[in-house]
Order: sequence, then C-alpha cells, then structure tokens
Amino acid sequence: MAFEPCDRTLLWEWGYWGGAIARWYEEGLPYRQGLREAAEYGDTVAGPGAAWRSGVLDIQRAVDVSEAVALDGGRETIPLQNFVYPHFEEAMLEETAETLTFRNKNGGVTQKRKDAGSVPHEIAWPVSNWEDWEKLKAERFQVQIEKRLPDNWQELVRAYQVRDYPLSIASGTCGYFGSPRTLMGDINLFYAFYDQPELIHDMLDFLTDFWIEIYGKVLADVGEVESAEFWEDMCYKNGPMISPALFREFMMPHYKRLIGFLRDQGVRDFCVDTDGDCTELIPLFLECGMAGMFAL
Repeated sequence: MAFEPCDRTLLWEWGYWGGAIARWYEEGLPYRQGLREAAEYGDTVAGPGAAWRSGVLDIQRAVDVSEAVALDGGRETIPLQNFVYPHFEEAMLEETAETLTFRNKNGGVTQKRKDAGSVPHEIAWPVSNWEDWEKLKAERFQVQIEKRLPDNWQELVRAYQVRDYPLSIASGTCGYFGSPRTLMGDINLFYAFYDQPELIHDMLDFLTDFWIEIYGKVLADVGEVESAEFWEDMCYKNGPMISPALFREFMMPHYKRLIGFLRDQGVRDFCVDTDGDCTELIPLFLECGMAGMFAL
C-alpha cells in the first residue's frame, strides 16, 4: 500500500458460499470451530479479507478454512452506521409463484427470484427528486453519533488500543458513486448527472460533510487507524459505468477532501472496492489518494 518492496502479498480470501463450506466439511475439512449458525447454499461466510468481524455487517467467519490452509490473520472495521439510519423497516411487499418483492433497509424496493436464478432486481429507490432528498436528510442522515455506534462501543475502544490487527474506517456504503446509486438507482443516477447535476452535487457535498463529522467523532475516541475503505462497484466487464470527465467533476473533489481529512487524523492507507474493469479510472483514483483496489 505504501508502494515499497515487500516479501509477499497477503494470503487472504474474501469469503465463501455456505454451500461450499458444507461440501468442504463433507470432503474432510477438519471440524474444529464450525460455523456460528447454519449457512444456506448461497449465504456468505467471510474469510479474513472481509473486515466485518466487529463491523456493521456481522457476517460469520470460516475460521476452520483459514486454519486449514494457513491464511493470514484478518482485519476489522469500526462498526459505525455511516449511511441511511435509522434504517427503513424491511418488509415483504408482494409474493408470487416465482418472485418475492421487499423493501430493504436503505428504502429501496427489490425483487428476487425464489430459485435464486439471477441477481436481485431493484425496482424503486428512496430518492428521485429534491423533495425526497431533503426528507431523507432530515429523517435518516442526522449525525446522532451515539445512536450510530454499538452499545458496547467503549468496550471496543479499549480493545482497539491493544489490537494486533489492522483496523479500518469508512467501510459499508461510503462512496461517491455507490452511495447516490444506492439512493437513486443506476439508470436514474446516469441521467441525473446531466439532468439534475445540482441535486447530485448537493448529495455529494452533504455526504462529505456528514462523513467528516461522524468519522472525526469516532477517531477522537479510537485514535489512529490503519486504513479507510470505500465502496463504489462502478465498473463492469467492459469498463467504467462513469466517464473520467464525470469522475473528475462529481467525485474527485469530494474524495480529495475526505481523504485529506482522514489523512490528517492519522489514517495511513486508502483503498476502493469496485467490480469490473476499472483500468481507465486507476490514474484518477491514484490522484485522489487511493493506494489499492480490491474485490476486482
């Protein structure tokens, strides 16, 4: 991450399907710790590369796999609710013979096939105009830091002071493409860059101020942490879903401001999670201060 020589890269896995873990046990994987709870075929079971051990995403870990193949130790992320909160009430809206339609915690409406034959299909989102955005800000983007941290926060802070693992901040839905995409939907966001640029600028200005405030409060308790991580998922197999020009206009100023703030607080390394072919955007991410990309 510091662009210096190293002996090797990390031996990390991001995660596995529950069905794979069950099969490996059947094929002879030593059963020592097992799983915290039964995992269905397509459920995620985390490896050491997923920083979710004490995080907001409380996904169980495949410790037996790590020990069997001698993977390196894991990392943790600070369990901070850094996006829509309080969450929307998750609810089933419709069921047919083939599909389930439900509202998710971020206020979107998702339809998925019962046979898991395809990825879920999002059909509605919480923001489509200024009125929606102002309402969401007022109701679910208040700082209220005590409510955004877990009840055992002080216990975690004490544990962080003697940690022997890397600690991350800004995980979860934190990004300047991924976040508005979550609130508006892909195609709506693509049009909004051109049809409602003032709305997008306001969303990103607000989110930057919001993240600086909540991360500042958390880091005041914890002290220095090793990394900050951002989620975008802004590319696909043929390249980015946003042009370099739009990246420079809408994303880069906010990334530079937020990363600059975090670096001043002692955060050392910055990386971004995006799928797909991000080659064209790598120079821009480097210019923002990113030193790594993962889950590519």
